[in-house]
Amino acid sequence: MDLDIILAAEAGDAETAAIRAGTPEELAAFVRARLEAACEAGQETLLLGAVPPAGRQSEDFQNIGAVERAAVEFGRDHGRPSRVLIVCDDEAYADLHRVVYNFWFAGSKSDRLNGGRWD
Repeated sequence: MDLDIILAAEAGDAETAAIRAGTPEELAAFVRARLEAACEAGQETLLLGAVPPAGRQSEDFQNIGAVERAAVEFGRDHGRPSRVLIVCDDEAYADLHRVVYNFWFAGSKSDRLNGGRWD
């Protein structure tokens, strides 16, 4: 499964599953439920709203990590959805999502989410 971070303008009118604020465990459970529904429906792409800002960057990192970990782990065991897009309203928050992904989940430099901007 491919996971990517995009801006709302790129998503257009596509339906995005809004993520509500919660604990890391609640956020992960929400994402797993959406992934399971998409898998059962044979959906190729799932759009998720960005993790709501918690107000403290350390909490944001934990919450974003929980959501991305749930998606990555689900993707290891399932064929669908083959692509998960996290939709952010602004570039700064999208970059925060990318930083968390790159820190925890990118296995190599070529796996990083950065569009070639950081290396």
